[in-house]
Amino acid sequence: MNIRRSVAALSLCAALGAAAAPAAVADDSPAGRSKGLYGAKDPKFDGVWRQSLALLAQDAVGVTPAKSAIDWLAGQGCADGGFAAYRADTSKACDPKKGEFTDATAAAIQALAAVGGRADTVEKGVGWLKRHQNDDGGWGMNPGGPSDANSTSVAIGAFAATGQDPAKLNSKGGKSPYDALLGLQLGCSANAEERGAFAYTADKGKPVANELATASAALATQGKGFVFETVGKDRGVAPEPLSCAGGKG
Repeated sequence: MNIRRSVAALSLCAALGAAAAPAAVADDSPAGRSKGLYGAKDPKFDGVWRQSLALLAQDAVGVTPAKSAIDWLAGQGCADGGFAAYRADTSKACDPKKGEFTDATAAAIQALAAVGGRADTVEKGVGWLKRHQNDDGGWGMNPGGPSDANSTSVAIGAFAATGQDPAKLNSKGGKSPYDALLGLQLGCSANAEERGAFAYTADKGKPVANELATASAALATQGKGFVFETVGKDRGVAPEPLSCAGGKG
């Protein structure tokens, strides 16, 4: 039976924007950033992220990514297992107190686990995520930052991609990643049309429904990452909105 595999929207965009071989850009750094990197734009803020999505998108449709592309991503890893958004010179050590991100690390783990052959890098990345899990069970974009739905979701996807059950990854406070995510879901106190949606973070003020956070969390709560099996177009009756007896709306 043929199983349709789908990639989250950003992954699909990466696949459409990248050819089977990495695009070359000007070699304007000591490391020579063009060697294996996808895309021609400045990778300062998204090099690891876009590379990860491009590798995942290709793997999802049965295309073997170029070895240079895989080498580039693996080479971006820091000694402690974390990943920065982009390292222009990988010969320079990372600063563990800043510059390493949950999103970049978790995305790289998903990609390298999918293409295979980089078990050591994947294992170190998983260890980095475990060390930086917040007491509420989630992750912030920066280590120690307030948990947010997007970073927590991509971290859940990383653990799922490596065969680990995210529900069993309890923090020192005894909370799982799902505890953090569900704490960001809007309930009966929200307007009827927003019930069930997820907020990006609850750190500042009243939680506000966020589309990207909701899409990310909807996959993560099912233990899925960027790549997942779809149910097809004929999925039957659409689920009913959250109903709250006596609730507002």
